[in-house]
Formats: sequence, structure tokens, C-alpha cells
Amino acid sequence: MSVERATTPTHDHARQIRPRLPSARALTIALVLAVLMGLVVQQVALVYNAGEIESSVPPVPAVMCLLVLAGINPVLRRLRAGWELSRGELLTVYAVLVLSVAMSGRFFTRNLLAFITVPRYYDTLDEIDEFLPELWVPQDQTAVTGFYESTRDGFVPWDVWLQPLGTWTAFLLVTLGGIFCLLELFRRRWAEQEHLRFPLLYLPLELSVGSTEARQAFLGNKLMWIGFAIGFWYALPVVVSPIWPNFPDWKVTYRPFEALTGVPWNELRRIYMRPLPHLIGFGYLMSTDNLFTIWASYLLQMLMWVVFVQYGFRRPGWHTGLELQQALGAIIVLAVWLMWSNRRALATAATTGDAHTKLRLVGAILGFLGSIWFMRHAGAPLWMASAFIGMMFAEALVYARVRAETGLPSYYAVPFVFEERDFLLSITSAGRFSNRQGLEALTSFSIFGWMTKAMFQPTGAYHVENLELARQGNIARSAMLWVSLMAVLAGLVIAYYTCLDTFYDIGALSSAGAEGDGYYEVRWARGNYLKMLAQARSTEGFEVLPNVFRAGGGVIVMLLAWLRARYVGFPFTPWGYVVACTYGSTFWTSFLITWAAQKVILRYWGARAHQRAIPLFLGISFGYMFATIAALAVAFSVGKPLSFASGKRLYFDI
Repeated sequence: MSVERATTPTHDHARQIRPRLPSARALTIALVLAVLMGLVVQQVALVYNAGEIESSVPPVPAVMCLLVLAGINPVLRRLRAGWELSRGELLTVYAVLVLSVAMSGRFFTRNLLAFITVPRYYDTLDEIDEFLPELWVPQDQTAVTGFYESTRDGFVPWDVWLQPLGTWTAFLLVTLGGIFCLLELFRRRWAEQEHLRFPLLYLPLELSVGSTEARQAFLGNKLMWIGFAIGFWYALPVVVSPIWPNFPDWKVTYRPFEALTGVPWNELRRIYMRPLPHLIGFGYLMSTDNLFTIWASYLLQMLMWVVFVQYGFRRPGWHTGLELQQALGAIIVLAVWLMWSNRRALATAATTGDAHTKLRLVGAILGFLGSIWFMRHAGAPLWMASAFIGMMFAEALVYARVRAETGLPSYYAVPFVFEERDFLLSITSAGRFSNRQGLEALTSFSIFGWMTKAMFQPTGAYHVENLELARQGNIARSAMLWVSLMAVLAGLVIAYYTCLDTFYDIGALSSAGAEGDGYYEVRWARGNYLKMLAQARSTEGFEVLPNVFRAGGGVIVMLLAWLRARYVGFPFTPWGYVVACTYGSTFWTSFLITWAAQKVILRYWGARAHQRAIPLFLGISFGYMFATIAALAVAFSVGKPLSFASGKRLYFDI
């Protein structure tokens, strides 16, 4: 028996009330909380390095704020009539926070700052420093040095940063505005025709209902608190590490095939098992078919390499084992299929008299063309800019569909190693960029590489989910585009401040997790620019092997879609296959555990028990999330940072 989707709470009487615009009170509360959560993220992620709470899906700060508001709402109602927040107001606050907090993500603003400063700071990249577009990067070398090495007084030279950050902000608002508009054209088909359930909305909808109707259906559930205890217990070594550094750490990464040393079975040594409560808990909202596809496809990929090695073919390397190439090919094909399946709605949008729908179509087109114009302004070749923006829109569309159907609690469902540049260079001659003019064009294009690290595309999924929250909370969906863009703008401003304030105070070379050579995104950006230089010097033309695997990924998802349509109960899904190709190495253990739990519950207790167990599993994620806040409180109370070197850290970003 397969559970195709978790049930999202719905309330028919809510649909009969005329939707209202988001209230000024809700927006004000949301913006105040966005600032406060930005400061919390600054301490947790940049200073204390307790975990990437802003990069979890959904973001930990957004969930915690909703929990607090849901908890105090009954008190507000007793204090004075009218003080209680309505369900729509609670959901508005949550909708703003998921986007504003995400802007602080390690692979969003921090990645952006790395990509526009690395060539200016490291001598190994002097060759491309002069080619950086003026309006897009800070021009003062002293300011860049202070960013990495800190300044004596921690002063941030905002006059140097205002121009490049203003340019990037304008570009992002245009690009994300276009993506948001495009996805709004798909919402009706997904929600009202295909009846996708947006599983990740179960928690905010439950919390908002429980508080408004004073039932506390979720928070009062005993199973939820049992799960909470399990999740918190798993994270306990991190919570107590500031006061008890030698406390045993039972978070495990187990390598079951470490003993295999002979060819070809030594390929299986790459497999590791790392159960993550965040994935196990929210993963319970996913269907059994998608869970099965993710872990089974990953293991089949590993066995495939055993066979390949047996016949003399060697894996290129970690994260270049051609899985990401399959993912990109699959995403392109799925994006084309999604556009084709929605072609009538898109055609109707062009001819309809509905101003809202037509505005979204115009916004999608203008956002797409405007993004290309910005990249051309930066110096990227027209063909590369057009192809890159096309792939960004395609990835955002497919990721949003993955989230709407599967409820994947992670942003890793797209390639994340600038696979888009590798693809474009593999179908042309990379040697064309070896001269001065070509290197300048390739450098201008590569400053946009930070967008491929998997935090940019999920913003579109958050917007689609916000539209569903608006429907449930009787909020006018026509206003959600502006609410989402406001949240993005506020989040960017907050992230700019918190990141620059931290790095000019303690230095990007010595911030939490920097290991003396820049935080992770700095090292990743530098590696990408060095790879770009190697590609520019290459004389290789069309690359057959990676493009065969890209084409193979496209063929596989088409085959899976056809098999699921033809044979009822076929267990493999195209969406799960894409996820398995991106980060199946980390996902597979947690999703295998959740899949097995679902199968056992369904086999022995039935679908009703499966539904009743949802609070238990969400409680596991809830407890793990809360542990981060508890760890920060303990660290603050004793004035000691958490120990990254000893591995005592909570993982949400994978």
C-alpha cells in the first residue's frame, strides 16, 4: 500500500469568507521578527556555529516564531478582545519569515559575498581580478582585505558596498519576481486539478488552527511530545557541549562497507549512513513511493558503479560521479514537460481578461528578459546568459513541483557545483575563452555561480507554498507576490548587515567554521574560479561522456513518468529520482528509516494509524529544531562557543 500524500488540514468554512489583504499588524510583527531572527542567525550560524538553522526546510526560526505566537495567542485573547492574532495573520507572519530568513542562508548571501570578493583577495586569482564587472563587486581593495581579515574597530565601509549590493538586489528582485510570477501560473493546476497537498505546510496549518480555535490539537498531542523528546535527546551532546565538552556524542556516521578494499566492490566504501532527525521527521509527510525512489535509486547508482568498474570504467570522483549530470538533464526534461502540460493555462493567461493572471504572465516574461539584460550588463555573453537564466527558471519550477508533491525537507534537489557552466562549456569548445576577451566574458558569467548552490531555487517553492497558505488563511492571493518580494528585500538587507558586521568584526578567515582559510563558501568560490581558469585553458571540444549522462537522466525521468502512468503501483517516481541524483548519499539513510516505519505502520495498523502517527514524527523534527535554540542559550549563559572541531553541531543544511 502506498501513501501518495500526507493530508494537509483544510477547513471548508474558511473558503466562504472573502479573502482579505494581509493586515498591517501582521506585516509589522513579521518584519520585527525578521530582524530579530536575523540577529539570532548571526549568532548561531556565524559566531557560535551551532548549526545552519536558516538553511533548514522549513527554516527553524520561522517555525519557532510560529510556535511562540501560537502559544501566546490564547493569552492575548484573555487579556483583551481583538489582541488575538487571526489564523490569516499567523500564516502571514510565517510566510514572510520563511523567505526573509532564507536570505541569510549559507548558500545565499554568504555565497554571494564570497563570489564577489574572492578574486580580489586571493593572489592565485589575480589573473581575473581586472575582469570583474565594476558595478557588481566592491572596488576598494582595503575594504575587501578588511572583510577577510577584520578591521581594528569592526567598522563596515558601507560606501564601498552600497553600489554592488544595490546592483545585486535589483537583479535578484527582477529574477525572483519573474520566477514567482511563473510559478503562480502553475499553482491552480497543481492545487486544484492535480490536488497536490504541499506536505510541508502541515505543521504551520496545524499550529495556526490549534491556536485560533483554542484546541491545541498539535501541541497537546502526547505522541508529538514523545517525538520531541527523541529529537531533543539526539541533539543533547550539542546542547551541553559548552558546559560539558567531553559529553559522549552519539550522533553517528557509519560506513558499513569500509572493510571492502578489493576492486570493484571498494566502490561501495563511499556509502555512509547518517540518520538526521530533521529528515526523518518531516520525511514522514512524504509518500512511500518517493521515499523508496530516493533511497533505492541511490543504492542502485552505487551498484551501477560496481559494474562499471568491473568492466574498466573509473568513477571521475566525488560529486563528479555523473549523478549531478543526470540530475540536470532530468530537470531540463521535467521543466519542458511541466510547461507543455500547462500549455493551455499559459495560452489562456495571454488572452484572458483577468488582469491578475495577465499581470503574472507579463511579470514572468519581463523577469526572464530582465535577468538576461542584467547578466549582459555584467559582461556575460548573450547566449550564456540566456541559457543560464533559462536553467535557473527551469530548476526553480522543478524544485517547486518536487516540494509541492513530495514535501522534501531539504533544498538539495538541484545540481549544486555550478553544473550549468560545465554543461555550457561541454557543448562548446572551452578553448574559445582562452584569450583575453574570452576570459573576461567567462569571468563575468562566473560571478553568478553562487546562484547554483541550491538556496536560490527554493525561494520559488516558498512562494508557491505561501499562495497555498493564503488560500487556507483567507488572504488575498493577489497580494502574496508583493508580500514575498517584500520578504526577500527585507531578508537581503538584514543578511547584508549581519554578514558584513560579523566579518568586519572577526574576519571571514576566522569566523565560525572557517578553519583559518575562509568560511566554506569562500573555499567553494575560490575552487570554482580556479576550475574556470583550468577550463579556459583547456583545448577539449565537445565532451561526450557527461552529455551522455545528462541525456540519460532526461530519458530515465521520461521512462519513469510513462511507467507510472501505465502501471498502477509502479514504485519509482521521476521526482524522487532527481532528488537521489543530487544528494542521495546523505538522504538515503533517513528516508530508508522513514519508509520502513511507514510500511510497518501501514502493514499492521492501517492508514488511520499512519495519519495519527504524523505528530510523533513531526515532534522528532520539532525537538531537533528546538535543540539549536537551547544550545545557543547554554552557550550564551557560559560565554563559550560551541565546538565545531569536535563535530558537535546540528545539521539542517543537508
